[in-house]
Amino acid sequence: MKFFTVASCIALSFVPSVIACGDDLDFTFDRFNGLPGNCTWLAEKEVRQTKFCGRGNVKGACQATCNFCSCEDTKPYSFNRPDNNVPRDCPWIADESKPIRKRFCYEGSEIVSGAATSEAGNNCVRSCGFCTGGTVTKPPTKAPTKAPTLAPTKGAT
Repeated sequence: MKFFTVASCIALSFVPSVIACGDDLDFTFDRFNGLPGNCTWLAEKEVRQTKFCGRGNVKGACQATCNFCSCEDTKPYSFNRPDNNVPRDCPWIADESKPIRKRFCYEGSEIVSGAATSEAGNNCVRSCGFCTGGTVTKPPTKAPTKAPTLAPTKGAT
């Protein structure tokens, strides 16, 4: 049986990346009254978040406001193509051409404006390309110290 000292455990430990979640400041969407909305407007009132954060394109762009920082597809999720009733899933949407993705990720006449997402678009957020909300993975600034310290390491942020 092999035992590790505290120092060797710290040296072997993994330091995860820091994930920062944000909103796409350039993103706009059509509200129910036809006026434009954005993540800042959405963040002002919880009732707005309740109305709009279910849309795939909105929750993908306003990740912090909609509390959707992972920005992943719903698993498991599948739908039947209306033209041939063949079952499909989110990876199928991601593999298809842009016109096909647009056809299945948006609802009917909204394809042109991108105003409302379809059920598939609301569930296949990443596969539909809606994850624009500023989710960033940052590597650690420095390697971990060999032993815990009481004060921040000089030069670390």
